[in-house]
Amino acid sequence: MSSCGGYGVFSGGATRTDAWVWNVATGVFTQVDHNEDDIYCAGHAGLAEQRPFVAGGQRDNGGGTGGAGYGISDSNLFDFNVIGTGNEWISRAVMANRRWYRSTFRRLRNAFGWSIPSCTPASRIGGDSGYRAS
Repeated sequence: MSSCGGYGVFSGGATRTDAWVWNVATGVFTQVDHNEDDIYCAGHAGLAEQRPFVAGGQRDNGGGTGGAGYGISDSNLFDFNVIGTGNEWISRAVMANRRWYRSTFRRLRNAFGWSIPSCTPASRIGGDSGYRAS
């Protein structure tokens, strides 16, 4: 789960493109499925502008980019600044390498982020890559 400004975003479910926003103050869950990427097992973090960033995901459903393997190289932001009217996934740059299970994404102070791969064999994931939020 990624937490941003009183909200949390998490994914996983029957299709693994299922995702929800949790409003911590009200306790309300809003379903906000990602229609293109299977974001299950992705690395994620809350960025400075209060939007969750999701790096990678799982390729079981055949979606995403990056060729064969379990990981995907897609990255996404979720914009929930206007809950109820502006819930949307925003595709960002395709990463140089795929990310999957146990990958980690960390926001850095200089508006950069660092995507750290899992210990899964390189044939499935690839090497390290960075991301700039702006």
